[in-house]
Amino acid sequence: MSDQRSDPLSFASSLERARLDQANLGALIVQYRNPLLARIRLMMGERARQHVESVDVLQATIAEVVANHERYDIPDENRFLRWAVEVARNNIRDGERKRRERAFANFSSGFGEVGSPNSRSTPSGKAVRNEAQHLVAEAIESLDTEMGSVVELRNIEGLPFKEIGKRMGRSENAVQLLHARALIRLGKKLKGYQQNQDVD
Repeated sequence: MSDQRSDPLSFASSLERARLDQANLGALIVQYRNPLLARIRLMMGERARQHVESVDVLQATIAEVVANHERYDIPDENRFLRWAVEVARNNIRDGERKRRERAFANFSSGFGEVGSPNSRSTPSGKAVRNEAQHLVAEAIESLDTEMGSVVELRNIEGLPFKEIGKRMGRSENAVQLLHARALIRLGKKLKGYQQNQDVD
């Protein structure tokens, strides 16, 4: 890597070769695996690594940097590494946001008619689904702090009850019971919302 650091043209050429050829891209991934993988694992944290492999993030990150390198000034490997870390950070955040959105959508769909529009592909179906998710979000926010927290940690974050208990300072059995009561409370609130809509 020392030769590339001293010769910007050589480094730029290596990026261009990687963009055009999968074998060179693979070689670049191997070359920068260790310095980038450590940073990616740290940024992801244990919970995110339960949903996606850090190596997959590494490969996607380098591929993205290589594909767009001509649009930016990357004179040497130090700049390459800094940009790759930034791209990885944005991808991790975006991936986590999308995961939470999917988790929330799946959770919302479990509440009967409120979360189950007749059609998910038509504009009207999407509008109903969005309204249902809004109602579920309102219902969660209306719960007391501990009930809201256990629903968030379990159904959105996807944490096991044992971990939730540690975070909340309760036993595993206690948070399971709290979670069950929270879901019952949510169901009642959403049923009330649905009845109000029917009246309107």
